[in-house]
Amino acid sequence: IFLCGDAAQQVSSKHQNLKQSGIDIPSARSKKLSLNYRNSRDVLKAAYHVLLENLSEEMISGRDFDILDPSYANFNGPTPLIMSESSIQKEIACALTFLKQQLEYEKNKGIKACLVICGYTLHELSSFAAKLKIPLLDGNRNLDEDSLFISDLENIKGFEFHTVCIVNCSKNILPYIGSPEKERFRDLSRLYVAMTRAQKQLVLSYHN
Repeated sequence: IFLCGDAAQQVSSKHQNLKQSGIDIPSARSKKLSLNYRNSRDVLKAAYHVLLENLSEEMISGRDFDILDPSYANFNGPTPLIMSESSIQKEIACALTFLKQQLEYEKNKGIKACLVICGYTLHELSSFAAKLKIPLLDGNRNLDEDSLFISDLENIKGFEFHTVCIVNCSKNILPYIGSPEKERFRDLSRLYVAMTRAQKQLVLSYHN
């Protein structure tokens, strides 16, 4: 039996308990694969720190919960950045400039980059992405189509990029002020997932 997953990335109400499922495997007959091949040590350390600083009882109660230790990442990368601007418009403009510069600098290496915009639905972002002529990660997108993409906080899951910029990480957006208190851990999980989509370069941005 091979089980693959990360409890910190769980955003839906699911419960996992192997023993209650009738599967009781002695520790001597099981092995946990912990080495992280996707993220640089620096990216994983940043995501791990954000997660640990904001953990709640709702995230860890009643289920197996194991977060990958950042020391398991097997390579280093640039230090993740936290940027501040006066408005979301300036956040997006700066992020797009940065991402395009990254792609131009690494143009012979075939790298991919993604701009993640928090606080907006996929429907709201669709017209914005179309206006910019940048593909939107909508569940039907092939990464071979382009090198730069736009996504909401949720649909970046399952992908990986050389560089990820996450904008609008502002108060009342993360966690969303309209969410019930016990549901706010889902926003933390989504942010953690989005941060760990970056293989080497990660930028977080907020305004006001």
